[in-house]
Amino acid sequence: MSKKIGFILLIVFFIISVILICLGAFSYFNKNRLKNEVFNIKSEIKVYLKDGADSSLIQQFQKELSENKNVKEVKYISKDEEKERYLEKFKNNNQLKESLQEGEENPLPASLEVKTYDSNKIETLLPIIEKDQYKTIVRKVSY
Repeated sequence: MSKKIGFILLIVFFIISVILICLGAFSYFNKNRLKNEVFNIKSEIKVYLKDGADSSLIQQFQKELSENKNVKEVKYISKDEEKERYLEKFKNNNQLKESLQEGEENPLPASLEVKTYDSNKIETLLPIIEKDQYKTIVRKVSY
C-alpha cells in the first residue's frame, strides 16, 4: 500500500513540476505582452502635428522615428482619418458627432502613431521628438 501511495505522490509531483515549468516558460517568453495586457500599459505614443506642417519634414521625422531599434511601426494619420476615427468612436453620441459636421473646418490634427516593442523604451524616443528641427511641426505628444 505505501509503495502505491509513494508512486502516486511521485506522479503528482512530476505533473505539478511540468505544469509549473510550462507556466514559467510561457510567462518568460510573453512577459512584455502579459505586462502590457494585465496592467493596460500602452506601448504606443501619439505625436500630434501642427496644421500646415511641412510634409517633407514630417516624412523625415517619420523616417527617423521608424529607424529607431525600439520602434515597431510608425503610421501617419491624416486629419480626415482622425475625423473618421473620432466619428466612429463617438457614433452613439450625437452631440459630439454634430461638433464635426460636414462643411465645417476639421479641428482635429494629423498625427503619427508610434508603436514600440516595449513600453519601457518609450522614453528613448523623446530625444528625437524634442529635437529643435521638429519643434515647428510637433503640436503635442501623448503617451
